[in-house]
Amino acid sequence: MRIAIAAAALLPLLSTAVLGQSEDGTSTPAAADLQVAAAPESQGAAAPESQGVAGSGSEGAAAAEAEESAPLDLAAEASRVAEDPVGYLTTLEQQVEAWLAANGLGLLTKVVVFIGLMLLTKLVAGMAEGLMRRALQRSRIKVSDLLTRFAVNTTRRVVLFLGLLLALGTVGISIGPFLAGFGVVGFVVGFALQETMGNFAAGVMILLYRPFDVGDTVSAGGVTGKVEDMSLVNTTFLTPDNQTILVPNGKIWGDTIVNVTSNATRRVDLVASIAYEDDLDEAEAILRRLCSDHPKVLAEPEPVVRMASLGESSVDFQVRPWARTEDYWDVHFELLRSIKVAFDAAGISIPYPQRQVHVTRLGEVDAEEQAAADAGGA
Repeated sequence: MRIAIAAAALLPLLSTAVLGQSEDGTSTPAAADLQVAAAPESQGAAAPESQGVAGSGSEGAAAAEAEESAPLDLAAEASRVAEDPVGYLTTLEQQVEAWLAANGLGLLTKVVVFIGLMLLTKLVAGMAEGLMRRALQRSRIKVSDLLTRFAVNTTRRVVLFLGLLLALGTVGISIGPFLAGFGVVGFVVGFALQETMGNFAAGVMILLYRPFDVGDTVSAGGVTGKVEDMSLVNTTFLTPDNQTILVPNGKIWGDTIVNVTSNATRRVDLVASIAYEDDLDEAEAILRRLCSDHPKVLAEPEPVVRMASLGESSVDFQVRPWARTEDYWDVHFELLRSIKVAFDAAGISIPYPQRQVHVTRLGEVDAEEQAAADAGGA
């Protein structure tokens, strides 16, 4: 019984929200009609009596009109709920049924129209998305995949937003307050998220200048990896050890950007060291032969093999062959192994870092110093 009474106490608020009240606090015509229907039967029976006492039908009609225009008294409604909750629920049910009988068809029509317009908007958004993608693909201007994704997604969202506004206006909902609310929210959000807006601006600059594209291996913002995706706020990298890292666009644009895979070919830089006692010409000939024999080393540009430096314990050769970008690491690792195997077969040593240390006894040093002093005095 307590649950029924609590539910009945909330129903007047629901009926007020559904039926509505005017801005000056008076009930709308529909709400006034329902208020009259909601009055207890005893009041309905007392109305003729009061009219009889008044002695005039016009005076009774005026009193009824005044009662209809009176605002809804929530305290009175609550007291009626407490007195007879079951009767009040029955009356309210009759109110809702009467309202649905009068307005249900119109409400159902508006719901159907709204759903239909949104489905049509979704279809139009898909068509606009396809047209934008085909237009960018057929454009004579080279457009990056990142810019294509951004333009396509933005087109779809704009069409959906405009369709939503059109559907709301069609069913009679004013869109003015929505637009004003969006403006206020946009101002507040923009002021509160200044750093995010900076990342947004950096994302626009990246899309315009195109320093990298989806699928490129890039070193930027302290991360090196393959670009998987990009939004106007951050860029998603996939590292060689299969980690997904999101880097803010502001950090990327404000730092040095190295696009490792933007060109079709790359140079492989290796260092081969031999001992001072080994034959330089033989070592150089072996390095040139290894570069020319490797199937993934390009003939043009020609590989460079030069003696580069005389180290503390070795003679260093710079070995610089060229390879396709996708073959870079294959050439790097395979040539290193081939150099070690070829040097071992030819008897050429790869020296360890070493340092010569001469040790003499303290007495011998003193004798030598004395002999030097005597020779100087003579």
